[in-house]
Amino acid sequence: MSFVRRSLLLSLLLSTALLSSSCRSCTEAPPPPQPRRIEGKLPPPPPPQAAAPAPPTTPEPPHCAVVAVPPNIEGKAPFTASMQAEGGCTDGPSLFEWDFGDGTPHVKEQSPNHVYEKAGEYNATITIRDPDGRSDNDSVTITATP
Repeated sequence: MSFVRRSLLLSLLLSTALLSSSCRSCTEAPPPPQPRRIEGKLPPPPPPQAAAPAPPTTPEPPHCAVVAVPPNIEGKAPFTASMQAEGGCTDGPSLFEWDFGDGTPHVKEQSPNHVYEKAGEYNATITIRDPDGRSDNDSVTITATP
C-alpha cells in the first residue's frame, strides 16, 4: 500500500473513532471555581458627618399692614360709602384713620360710613399706625355720580 493511501486510511479511522467517542468538554460545564478565603481587615467606616448648624434666625422687625376693602365704591350723590379696612401691627395695638379725600375731618375708626355730598371722584386713604409710629396705608377711589 502506498504512503498516500495509508495516510488517508489512517485519517479516516481516526475521524471515525473521534466521532464515535464522547467529548466530555463539549457536553459538561467545567466545575465552578472554589471560593478563596482572603484574610485581612476591612477599612473602618467613615466617621459620621455632623449636620450643618441651622443658620441663626432673626426675628422679623415689627411692622404694620392695611388694606382698604369697601364693598361699595360708586353711587349717586349724596352717596354713603361703607368704608372697611383689614390690617394690623405686629407689635401692639393698631390705630386706624380714614381720610375720605373730600376735605372733611379724618375719622379714627376701622370701618366707618361716610357720605359724599357732591358728585366727583375721591381718593379715600386708610392709614394704620402702632404706638411706636410704624405705619402703612392703602387707598381706594370712590365715585359719587350726579
